[in-house]
Amino acid sequence: MVTAMSLFSRAHRPDRKKAERLVTEGYVHFKEGRLDDALHRYDAARKADPGLAVAHLDAGLCRLDLYNRDAATLERAAREHALTLAAEALEAAVTHDATSWRGWRALANVRERRQQWAAADDAWAKVVAQAPAEGNERAEAQRARNAIAHQAAADRARQGALAALQDGASAEAQRAAATALAPYLDERTIVPRARALAGTLWRRAGDLTQARALLAAAVADDADDVEALRELASVCLAQGDLAAALSASLDAYRREPTDAGLVCNVGVCHLGLGALDEAAEYIDIAQRLDPKDPIIGRAKDALARARTA
Repeated sequence: MVTAMSLFSRAHRPDRKKAERLVTEGYVHFKEGRLDDALHRYDAARKADPGLAVAHLDAGLCRLDLYNRDAATLERAAREHALTLAAEALEAAVTHDATSWRGWRALANVRERRQQWAAADDAWAKVVAQAPAEGNERAEAQRARNAIAHQAAADRARQGALAALQDGASAEAQRAAATALAPYLDERTIVPRARALAGTLWRRAGDLTQARALLAAAVADDADDVEALRELASVCLAQGDLAAALSASLDAYRREPTDAGLVCNVGVCHLGLGALDEAAEYIDIAQRLDPKDPIIGRAKDALARARTA
């Protein structure tokens, strides 16, 4: 008896012969310049047998050729989407065949175009390891690695900083990440918000002096960096510099006046300075914005104690 489940299983069973036939048809279209028809066949082959590495590889290469053909007429978002689709196909290709140096080479080029420098360097390293020794591919891949070595190192420092900002990271890991980031503080295109990241790492690691200097530089570079302003206010508050903490908190609040935490920070600074009416105004607003926030509740309690005293 044929059940619905068995029919479903057959319909979704990989069909290697069909996939190979579609790849061959796609290759014919590709060689004759019909890129759209070629891509249609390659994508159908990927669907017919998701484990066929060459189908993913040919689809990725075809998408790159289509990107080169159409890029001048595409908006930025469309270009990025096209590269994303090419990368997905190529990543599938090297997942199913890790020895495909052509796949790694194409993926390295896509990653470079997307400014994913560390990932591009990893892909070029695979080409160096997998390409045939008798050709020029290994040497060319090594030259490509050398050309992006600085960008890749900066990108890795950025990734290390982001990882060290995750919950559970140790102070030692945060200090190491901040130190690794130090040579790249001016690399704004590769490491956005580098000073803010480094300052936050030093604050969490307990070095308030370094943290304050970096965060002050970050807000000087970008006065609209609300997270840097928030961090700077926290550092100033921890150092007992309430006037500076209030200034940074107000700057952050003015940029995001509906953020309950930022509103509360202004109130807490006023509270520390003994301006109870101003503190009450901001803490009340914060509580209306987020009635269940326990930090705001504690600020409300502290205000009540101060009024009683």
